Amino acid sequence: MLDITSEPRDETYRALLHAATRWCDQFVLVDVPSPNFGEHDSQFGPRAKEVIAALVDHLVSVQKSKSWPGSTIGEKPGVDTYARIYRFRLDERAVEILSRAANGLYAWRQPTLPRDLSLLRSDGEPWLVNMAADEDAYLQVTLEEADRVREAVPGLELRRHYKH
Repeated sequence: MLDITSEPRDETYRALLHAATRWCDQFVLVDVPSPNFGEHDSQFGPRAKEVIAALVDHLVSVQKSKSWPGSTIGEKPGVDTYARIYRFRLDERAVEILSRAANGLYAWRQPTLPRDLSLLRSDGEPWLVNMAADEDAYLQVTLEEADRVREAVPGLELRRHYKH
C-alpha cells in the first residue's frame, strides 16, 4: 500500500486518472443521503447531479451499502443509514468527464460533487482508495505497478504505508 502524501491536483490528477486505465476498469462515486432516506432522496447538489447524468452511459450498478472503499458508516440505534454506491465503467471518455468535473482528488465531496471517487480493478478490488473529506488517499499496488505509476505520474507524491 502506498499513501498519497499530497493531493493530486490539475495535471497530476488528470495523469493519475489516465494511468489508472491500465489497471482499472471501474470506479465508484458515493451519495450519503440523510438517515432513513427515501428511494430517490439524495445529498447531491446540482453539479453532482450533472456529473452523474454525464456518466449515465458508463453506469454499471447502484447499490445501497454501509461501506465502500476506505469508509464504513457507523451503526446508530434506531437510525437506518446507508450510502448509495454508484459503480461505473472506467474508460477514456469517463476519464475526460472526471477530469472536467474536478481539478483534484479531494474535490470529490458532497454536496458539490459525489463523494470519494475510488478506482477499482476488474476483480472489484480497490486500486485507488479516496476519502476526500479526510484528505486521505492511497494506492493498493504491486511494487512493479508502483514503478509504472511513478513513471506515468511524475508529480504524484507517494510513501510506502507502514502499519503502526
